[in-house]
Amino acid sequence: MKIKNEVRYALQIVYYLTLHRDKDIISSNEISAEENIPRLFCLRIIKKLEKAGVVKIFRGAKGGYVLTRDPKRLTFRDIIEIIDDDIVLQPCIDSSTICSTRGANCSIRLALKKIQDELLDDFDKINFHDLVEKNTGLYV
Repeated sequence: MKIKNEVRYALQIVYYLTLHRDKDIISSNEISAEENIPRLFCLRIIKKLEKAGVVKIFRGAKGGYVLTRDPKRLTFRDIIEIIDDDIVLQPCIDSSTICSTRGANCSIRLALKKIQDELLDDFDKINFHDLVEKNTGLYV
């Protein structure tokens, strides 16, 4: 499984906003420069995060962004699902697609589904507050 650049950048943006939540407003230029994210890509991701209620946008010359969700309740899985709503290891895991060779009880499909479910559970266990406060070393 490969996490898309857009998802990785979104995780970095939320991490940065959590890390600097003591500041009033953080500009896109600062986020882009510090996290090495192309500015236009950063802006596009922030719009998705705003639409999902994770980030508030302040417009204007002194505008920028703040995190609106509690970092203790904001997980990697939340961000991944906001940016990429199609998190599947293999298309056959989706219940609407049944293996044409082995059917619904395909052992490979069931094993991949188990792995995917465990991976999503692990993403649910990583919240941004703990990542920043406990300095776990799991930098995005």
